[in-house]
Amino acid sequence: MARWLTIALILVGVFLLLQFIPVQAKVPDGVPADDFVVYANAPSEIGDRIRTSCYPCHSYNTTEADFTDKLFPMSYFRQQRLEAAREALNYAEWTRYDVGTQYHKMEATVNVLQKGHAEFNDYVGSHPEAYWNKNTYRTMLEYFINWQEALL
Repeated sequence: MARWLTIALILVGVFLLLQFIPVQAKVPDGVPADDFVVYANAPSEIGDRIRTSCYPCHSYNTTEADFTDKLFPMSYFRQQRLEAAREALNYAEWTRYDVGTQYHKMEATVNVLQKGHAEFNDYVGSHPEAYWNKNTYRTMLEYFINWQEALL
């Protein structure tokens, strides 16, 4: 029994020590003119929704991490997800994409919204301010479809 207690205490100690290893967020300064909402001159309701619901993962404008997201290993996984999301689409660098890339990024956005996106649903679970009701969802989908068509 003492052996299991020793092992448990060592594991708890290692877990606690890991909390002191910070996960460095890679957040370069964005150029406002490169930003999608600024470039698109999006109406305030649309722009606010994009900033609240999409930007936390798909731009450098991140939200504050929840308490659980600051704990190792969640902090590591959160950072990996953010980096992957920004690589797939980064609204803060919209004008740096050529028109063909913009079209494909917008096409992917429309497809994700049409199919429903599990990670977005996961995000809304811990950030209710990002929730879209059916009318908002339809409005946002139409906005992105119109942008995609405008890029043709």
